[in-house]
Amino acid sequence: APSSRMGEVALLRQRLEDARVWKAEPGKAPDLELRALRQLVDGELLIQNHCYRADEMLLRLDLFGEFGVRPRAFHHATEAYKIAAELAAAGVGAVVWADWWGIKLELFDAVPANAALLARAGVRVALHSDSPYDVQRLNQQAAFAMAAGRRVGLTVQPDEAIRWITANPAWILGIDEQV
Repeated sequence: APSSRMGEVALLRQRLEDARVWKAEPGKAPDLELRALRQLVDGELLIQNHCYRADEMLLRLDLFGEFGVRPRAFHHATEAYKIAAELAAAGVGAVVWADWWGIKLELFDAVPANAALLARAGVRVALHSDSPYDVQRLNQQAAFAMAAGRRVGLTVQPDEAIRWITANPAWILGIDEQV
């Protein structure tokens, strides 16, 4: 539960509201879920949100905005190119595949140039893979994404493509000062 996207958003809103008013009670075992959500609402934790579709990402931006926070990045983000300007304006990153599409409904509107389109708009892009093989060759995935950008007329410099698998993921995770 819930079994619908609308229900999921309602539940998330309720849990964030619960966290906003939650206070740890001395001598009582803490509710670890509410404590973590409270840290999120207080800006102490970075939000990493798994979200494929543009409409869902916009909804999450609005929902988190109600609580004065924003996601650090949307992961999978296959339709992020559709809202690249909004993501850039909000300072939200996108973690995307280089070329996966069509294996399920949420991937039907994926485009190979997603990373290049996002980068052009000023979004911090990171590449990922759900494959135990492709993840070992993210440099090649970056080259695929770079070439896809070139095919639609976008020039992607090699140093920018390298940031897709180095500096940008570090920023998304909040460890860019350490690595």
